Amino acid sequence: MSGKWIFRDRELLKAPSVLEGKTIVEESCLRYYATHFLERCGKSLGMPQELINKGKLLMQRFYMRCSFQKWEYHEVSAALLFLCSKIGNSGSYLKIETIIGVCARAAKKGHSDLSETSKEFCYWYDKILVTEQHILEMLCFDDCPLLPHPIAIDLIRSFGGSKQLQLHAFHLCSDALYSSVSVRYTPELLAQASVYLACLATNESLKTLNGTDWKLAKRLGIRKLKVIAKEIASARDIGHLRSVTEKLVLKIEGKVKTLNASIIVPSRSAKRPTLTSPDATIPNKTPIHPKVNGSTLTGTVNHGSIPLNCTQNFKSSNDRYRPPQHERPKVNAGRTGHVVGDSKSHRAHTVPSGYQPYRRPNSLPHNTRH
Repeated sequence: MSGKWIFRDRELLKAPSVLEGKTIVEESCLRYYATHFLERCGKSLGMPQELINKGKLLMQRFYMRCSFQKWEYHEVSAALLFLCSKIGNSGSYLKIETIIGVCARAAKKGHSDLSETSKEFCYWYDKILVTEQHILEMLCFDDCPLLPHPIAIDLIRSFGGSKQLQLHAFHLCSDALYSSVSVRYTPELLAQASVYLACLATNESLKTLNGTDWKLAKRLGIRKLKVIAKEIASARDIGHLRSVTEKLVLKIEGKVKTLNASIIVPSRSAKRPTLTSPDATIPNKTPIHPKVNGSTLTGTVNHGSIPLNCTQNFKSSNDRYRPPQHERPKVNAGRTGHVVGDSKSHRAHTVPSGYQPYRRPNSLPHNTRH
């Protein structure tokens, strides 16, 4: 199900927040603040790290369909924490009153009256319920995303990596959820890039029993791994995130200009080509010789038209020729013949009297026997 949530780089130019006035750099900074707020509140509530990571990834997907201007990220974070607490086991469920007490104080950065009868409490209570329903609708009720963390741990274990390498790769996978890199690459690529970064940070190499490097064994593209690893390394720091996002914007705009330049749009002043006959020697009129009751009717027909005496008898272009009314056979026209078929049908025809259909003889002549 994660394949439908992978967006291309140029789709960042059409993000809802960007279309409503934000720049891509400002939008990426808001993504960082939103995920940081969600993680801080989740740790204050004592939620498991797996549920916090799911909430961060769901937030990145949500803001690819909705804007920061219409949906404030403090309220979205509270709704996602309430939703993720219901995704886990029964021990991880949190009451909405507990979430309001933590998120409201963290958003206001002060001590406010949050009793159950106060206006502030009722506001947050209604906002969390409404926002939760809207998040589920925007995410198509896909509330169990695939995280890159277990993929990275299994990859390191398959090559016999140390516990320190696994822990470092786990934290790098969590850092990847701070930016839009988590919705532009698959969880497998994020896990591989995190392992690549962890190996560089710990000076540890993963190899097979034959001594082959893990990247060659998995047939990975080193160039693509380096690009993803660079974005993951800068996702945790807001300053590096700004610089990397600015370079990414220039790269995307350059690709879009190149793509638009390769598209040839015909000018409106160009005249449409006129349809001419491929062979100028073909005459405009073609003689036809239809046969009616053994007689030949000669005449000429213009291309794209039908003679006047045939127009009233033709129902369609595929219909057979129907003779005029005065040339049709009459029903019971004398003793010399009778009409077979419906008199109103153009298939009616006259059969001479005394006609017998061919019948196969039951026995052969005597001279043919052996």
